[in-house]
Amino acid sequence: MARESLSILKMKVLLGLLFSIISITVLYSQDLKQKREKGLQFNVQGIAMAVGNTGEVDNMPEDLIMHIRNSQLFGVNLEAHYRFDEYWIVGLGTGYEYVNQPAILYFPVYLSLRSSIGGDKLEATIFRLDFGTHFGDLAKNGVLLRAGIGYRIPVFKKLCLNIDAVVSYQGLRKEFDLQPGVIQYYNMFGFGIGVGFEL
Repeated sequence: MARESLSILKMKVLLGLLFSIISITVLYSQDLKQKREKGLQFNVQGIAMAVGNTGEVDNMPEDLIMHIRNSQLFGVNLEAHYRFDEYWIVGLGTGYEYVNQPAILYFPVYLSLRSSIGGDKLEATIFRLDFGTHFGDLAKNGVLLRAGIGYRIPVFKKLCLNIDAVVSYQGLRKEFDLQPGVIQYYNMFGFGIGVGFEL
């Protein structure tokens, strides 16, 4: 019961923060004719996702089976991109991510491919595809795949707010203290939101 209340509180805080950011952005949006030039750009993004396992976990303890269906992922990632032309952006990203059930902390490292439907306009629909792996307190490196669609809104000069709908797959491999020498394989799929700032 306490965990459900904490989860509801987290979601309310996240939704309140998202509403505040969108409200401030709408009030202070800049000239829509501004353009994004070729060159380096940076993105800091926070993500919150609901994640669940595909159903097949090798050597999973019985007491963990019921928990991974109600799991959540939270993270903060930093990305450095290079805009090659008005539509295509390629970059590298890393960050800090945490899955709460079972408790797994890792550091993703990934290649990010992004495209802007609006071309070089600051305000535009954006697509993203990320491919990488995980490092940290894990038994093995697994695959990380993410795809998203979102909207980029200018906030101040070249600073933009990015809001994304994200789907994700994490192939997490973890060894727990309760069963030393036994590697658990978690094939987790998730969906959620990403909110970040791009410069």
